[in-house]
Amino acid sequence: MALCMNCNIRIHANQQYDYDALSMSPEIVSILEEWITRQVTDGDRICQQCMNLILTELNNRNENNIGGRQLGHQSVCVWCGISISRRTGRRSRPLTDDHPEWAYVAGIISPRQIPPNGRACNACWQRAHSNILQVIEPPRESQETSDNVESRSSSVAAPVSTFISEIDMDIVQNDNVLVELEGYSRTPNSSNHCFVPDCTNSERLRVPIYIKQQILMDYKLYVSPNARVCEEHASVYNWELLTEYQFTTQFTQSHIVEMLDLLRKKNSKNYWLKICTTIFVVIGQA
Repeated sequence: MALCMNCNIRIHANQQYDYDALSMSPEIVSILEEWITRQVTDGDRICQQCMNLILTELNNRNENNIGGRQLGHQSVCVWCGISISRRTGRRSRPLTDDHPEWAYVAGIISPRQIPPNGRACNACWQRAHSNILQVIEPPRESQETSDNVESRSSSVAAPVSTFISEIDMDIVQNDNVLVELEGYSRTPNSSNHCFVPDCTNSERLRVPIYIKQQILMDYKLYVSPNARVCEEHASVYNWELLTEYQFTTQFTQSHIVEMLDLLRKKNSKNYWLKICTTIFVVIGQA
C-alpha cells in the first residue's frame, strides 16, 4: 500500500495518476524535501493533487514568490491513508502527544510524522488502543501486585516535583527574571537547529512530550518550548549522550511552570509511556 509522501493519502494500485518522487526534477525534489523535512527515498510516491500544488509552487518560485507547504488532501488518516473528510462519513479521532495512542502510531508510521492536528480513522485508532491494552492488561491475580508497584513508583517520583514546587516563587516577578535551579539545566530556546549540541542534521521537528518528560525525569534536563529535534535524535531511546554537554541552569517563571506540568503529566502517564516503548520493542522483534 503506497501513500502520498506529502499529504499521506492512500494511492490505490489502479489509480490513473501518481508519481515516483525520485524520478522528478531536482527542483521538484527540493520542494518536496523542504515540505516534509526529510530526504526523498526510493519508493516515495506523490498523488496527482499534490503534484499540481508542487508545480504551482515551482512556478511561483520562478517569480520569486515562495510559499509554505500545501497538502493535496487535508483530511487523511495518518496511519492507513484513507480519506476521513466529512463527506465520507468516516469517524476519526485526534492524536495528541500526551496520549499513548500517539506514541504507538508515531512508532508505526516512522519516518513519517504525525502533524500537529493529525487524526486517525476510527479503525486505526481502535487498533492502536487494542494493541496497547493487550500488552498492558495484567492477569487478574497479579493486579494487586501491579497496583503496589505503581504506588511505589509514584512515591519515588514525588520528591522531584516536590523539590521544584518548594522553590521560592516570590522572587520570580516576571519572565525577565532568571532563577538558578541547582541540579537542573535546560536547552536553548531556539527552533533553528536540533537541541542536541553539535548536531548538524537539517531537520527541525517538534519535540514530542514523552521525550521531554523522559529527559527531564532521567537527566534533570528541561527541553525548552521552542526546541527542535532532528529525525536521527527523535528515534533515540538512551539520552545519556546529553550528559557530555553543559547547559544553562537559569530558568524563567514560564520554564518552571512547564516543568511542573511535564512532571505532573509524567506521574499520571508514566505507565502508558513505558507500555508504548515495550510495544515498539515487540514490533521490532516480530
